[in-house]
Amino acid sequence: MKGMLHILHPPGVWRDRDLRWVAVGRAVSTLGDEVALVALLVHLFVAGAGTTGVAALLIAAALPTVLLSPWAGRLIDITDSRWLLFCTAVLQAIACGAVAGALVVDASLGVLVTAVIALQSLQVVAGPAWQVLVPTIVGDAETGKALAALQSVVLLAGVFGPALGGLVVGLWSSAVALAVDAASFLFLAMVALRIRTRRRPKPSDKDEMPRLLDGLRSIRADRMLLPLFVGLMAFVIAGEMTNVVEVFLVQGVLDGSPVVFGLLGAVFACGAVVGSVLGGRAVDDSQRAKWALRAAAVLATGLFLGGLAPSLIAFGLLWAVSGVALGALNVVVMTLVIVRTQEARRGLVIASINGISRAFSLLATLLGGALGTLLGPRMTFAVAGAAALAVTTAMGILVTRAIQKAASASDYQDRSL
Repeated sequence: MKGMLHILHPPGVWRDRDLRWVAVGRAVSTLGDEVALVALLVHLFVAGAGTTGVAALLIAAALPTVLLSPWAGRLIDITDSRWLLFCTAVLQAIACGAVAGALVVDASLGVLVTAVIALQSLQVVAGPAWQVLVPTIVGDAETGKALAALQSVVLLAGVFGPALGGLVVGLWSSAVALAVDAASFLFLAMVALRIRTRRRPKPSDKDEMPRLLDGLRSIRADRMLLPLFVGLMAFVIAGEMTNVVEVFLVQGVLDGSPVVFGLLGAVFACGAVVGSVLGGRAVDDSQRAKWALRAAAVLATGLFLGGLAPSLIAFGLLWAVSGVALGALNVVVMTLVIVRTQEARRGLVIASINGISRAFSLLATLLGGALGTLLGPRMTFAVAGAAALAVTTAMGILVTRAIQKAASASDYQDRSL
């Protein structure tokens, strides 16, 4: 038991007061966001908006991340973190209030979509800004453990959020649920003021307009990061493809109930929590890269075998292991990106990654729907897993070469000294 507690709570990670405040603030905000999402989907269903209305809302939530990430990253890298985080949280609370008001007066879908676009445009700034503040708080050496701890807290909040959202909507209304989300953003604004550590980036001398791929220049020049980033995007595609058909596999093919489907989602999230913490235990870039390759191989295998699973129990076990792998993969790759990027460009890089991954996510959703129709859920899982395994193999060759080259350079420097 003590050993398990030691794994879930690595010594030293929570000693920093500012990190604890960040964790509490992000957890409360995530709960609020999940409550709001459930409320909006329920409202659209009751209003008879149909699948077209739901699709319009989800696209509206995704587009700002795709289109605005370069400008968001540039803003993060020239603005004092305390006031940026405080202002975005307050504006998000106001935007949530506007959405709640739109629900009360039963506004049109266009008004609702516009309010959601405004809310998500602010999130494009806030999300990366919180991420790049972490290494400023704990230092690059502890960034992996800190990101792992924060991801674990956010994932756990995401598990309980939908249930809380359903409860709030059931007891009161969708508008009250949006008010809850607004309150969570006001709490986050208070957290931003409570954090003593501040990231004070210096404005760049360059004043040209940022472009979508500007944040990826440092990744493109890094022989270790580039294949890992490409591989991660491949897993975004594979994961979103299987998300589209997962419910059809669980309930249509394996005869699971809606309750079982929900439990499988919770199992995957809990596995991701464990994987996040384990991935945070990697101590240097070489170890993190090796963790990424192992996690990618396990995740790809889990997707492939998931399509062939003979029973719900077998699928549940594979899903739990896949969750562990995904949690570890996310933490180690994001840690590598942050610590191997110049501090002055971290906001731009993280925002660009978020934008590009969201674009791939939208495309993969369409692809998953098409493949699910043509091949069925089992074969869609198998195809996604097989493609991910092929990408993992290529990624492994390139990353291993980069690790060996870095080790050789280090040995040469040691001999020179």
